Amino acid sequence: MSAAFDTIDRTLLLKTLREIINEDELRIVQFLLSKTTLDVKINGTNTTQLFTTNVGTPQGDSISPVLFVVYLENALRNARSNETPHQVLPNEITYADDIDFVGTDLPNINDIETSLKNFRLKVNVDKTEQTKLRKDKEDWKLTKKVGSLLGSKEDIDHRKHLSNVALNKLSHIWNRPDKVKQKTRIKLYNSLVKSILRYKGPNNNR
Repeated sequence: MSAAFDTIDRTLLLKTLREIINEDELRIVQFLLSKTTLDVKINGTNTTQLFTTNVGTPQGDSISPVLFVVYLENALRNARSNETPHQVLPNEITYADDIDFVGTDLPNINDIETSLKNFRLKVNVDKTEQTKLRKDKEDWKLTKKVGSLLGSKEDIDHRKHLSNVALNKLSHIWNRPDKVKQKTRIKLYNSLVKSILRYKGPNNNR
C-alpha cells in the first residue's frame, strides 16, 4: 500500500468501528483522531505553519496499526461482497500494509485495486510485482515475500550468505577474546548472526 496510514477515510473507519466496539471505546478513537495537525519539513526544517487534517490516522502510537488493519479488512470484505458468479477474487496474505493476492486469474487480481480505491487505499505501483508460478520455470523461487525467498533452497542459501556477511563484519570482536568476554560474544552471535540464519525457523532461541 502507498501511504497507507495517511489515506484512511475517518468517516468510513468510525462507521466500521461502530459495529464492533462499544461507545466508550469509540469515543476514545474519536478523540485520537480529532484536532490532528501536520506541518511540512524539508531537511529537518519546518516550511509551513501547522494545518489541520481530517484524513488518515496518526503514526507513532500503538493503536493506529490496529485501526488500519480493521479498515483494510473492511475494504477487502466489501470487495468480496461485490464478487460476481463469474468472478473469483484472489485470496490475500496480509502483513501490516504489505499484501499479497494469490489467484489463478490476473484480471480478477487487478479488480482488487479498483475495490481498494473506493476506500481511498492506493496500491504502491513502484513496490508492486507480479509473480507467476509455473512448473517449467523456476525464477519465481527468487521472489521475496516477508523477508524470505519463495524457494526453500534459494532462501537457505541466501540466509547463509547474509549470516556469513554479518559474521565477518564482527571479526574484530571474535578475534579479540582478551577484550570481549565469551558470554558477550555469544550474545552478539545469537542476536546478530544466528538470528539471520534461523529467521522464521523453529525454536529460534535454541
